[in-house]
Amino acid sequence: MSKINKEEAIQKLKGLVDKIDSLKNEPNTLESPEFKRWKRKTEITLEHIFGKNSKNIKELKRIDYYPSKLGPWSPIERITVFQNDLENTKVLLNSMIEEIEEFWEEDKSPENINEGKKTMSDLYNEKSIWELIETEYNINKKQFGKRINFVKEKFKHNIIFRDVGQAFYLAKNGFNKPAVILSGGIIEELLRFYLESHKIKSKGETFEKYLDACVENKLLKSAISKLSDSFRHFRNLVHLQREKSKKDTLSKSTAIGAVATIFTLINDFERKT
Repeated sequence: MSKINKEEAIQKLKGLVDKIDSLKNEPNTLESPEFKRWKRKTEITLEHIFGKNSKNIKELKRIDYYPSKLGPWSPIERITVFQNDLENTKVLLNSMIEEIEEFWEEDKSPENINEGKKTMSDLYNEKSIWELIETEYNINKKQFGKRINFVKEKFKHNIIFRDVGQAFYLAKNGFNKPAVILSGGIIEELLRFYLESHKIKSKGETFEKYLDACVENKLLKSAISKLSDSFRHFRNLVHLQREKSKKDTLSKSTAIGAVATIFTLINDFERKT
């Protein structure tokens, strides 16, 4: 099915309707070249708009422009049936225009409307997301896995892959707050596993305590240590009470920065494990 937007579909159908009155005056009715061209164009247009096997195209094909009784037919019978069926076609096409005006979304074809019914999991493709991550951060999924090889649980390993991909997807598509929240959770878990791999116990089981333990034990080099304030900043921004006005709302750049921090962090892990 071709992708035709709402306005284009309506204009195409109106063009077919506008031609009908002039066709009624064609002298040879069914044998008229103008009618044959119009009839073929109408069928093709409905197939493109609604689909080859749609109800709309089937309704159109039920109109045959011939007298229903057996012949021979008089010239007046031919003309009368032809004109009546053209009028029936006009009514049918106008009803299709009303259908589009009422039920189609503003700039979407039926194919795109059905796409709108897909779930997030249909729209999210982990393989494609990791290909984009590799382009942007110069690291593929396999390399990422090697840098977090201190996460020994396979299930947790897979969860981190999943969450990193989803955080990237959310940030790129303008879901700023969820992206920041998810990025903070990923960083927190990575820090916790990293400390465990070095047999270091933090003074508490919070994001801040994990980060403090890494900095105090010099597990993170100076560049990443300087990002500690940024980590805390990301975490603090997500609290509802801090969002008092539009200026407090998380920006897309903040969300992308939170995701980028994950990759800055794992670059340091690679050297320490």
